Amino acid sequence: AERVSQKESLELDGSKLTITLKEIPKEISKDPNKLHVTGISEKTNKDGFESFMEVVSGVEVESFFFGSNYNAMVAFKEPPVLPKCKHKFCKKCIDLAFQHRKACPTCGMTYGVHTGNMPQGTMHHSLEPYLRLPGYERYGTVRIDYNFPSGKQGPEHPNPGQRYSGTSRTAYLPDCSEGREVLDLLQKAFNARLTFTIGRSVTTGVFNVVTWNDIHHKTNPYGGANG
Repeated sequence: AERVSQKESLELDGSKLTITLKEIPKEISKDPNKLHVTGISEKTNKDGFESFMEVVSGVEVESFFFGSNYNAMVAFKEPPVLPKCKHKFCKKCIDLAFQHRKACPTCGMTYGVHTGNMPQGTMHHSLEPYLRLPGYERYGTVRIDYNFPSGKQGPEHPNPGQRYSGTSRTAYLPDCSEGREVLDLLQKAFNARLTFTIGRSVTTGVFNVVTWNDIHHKTNPYGGANG
């Protein structure tokens, strides 16, 4: 309601509206979700007025009363509050945003279970007790093998219906408590279809291939942390 009352000029059906909080009766004068609107055109019907108020406020109208002398009292629904970050949005806006990504549009706080669009593939791990990773010479190594056959892109992919090229990738972790913890997180990411995606290969420039999806792996048992 405050968002509407702060607008300098609003017109509906050729008539300039006056929207204010101060002329509301005393019993609701402190309610920020209610407005008093005057200057409504005689051409304006109730449905058109309700739709107009929802568009300019971004909030659903709960109820309104059309009075005499071309004025109305409008009560808006309390906008939904996201439980973790406490940001407010109109229901239509946040529902639309969550269709694309279940995260707050303001701060990026995620909600629900985030899933990706990784195609069908497999993840297996095995132990290589005599292979030592730099910095973890006291431990053996966990080898992770990913395998993705070629296939056809689904509706969640960049080019639905087109073929994509599969791939095989190998990654390494130290066989210690820290490495096992990372392995568990990588398995959860794989189950949520977040580890790979279909797109353009950074190394070859080829499109419609299975590629890494920004979850860092050590792909060489020698060299640096990600080598």
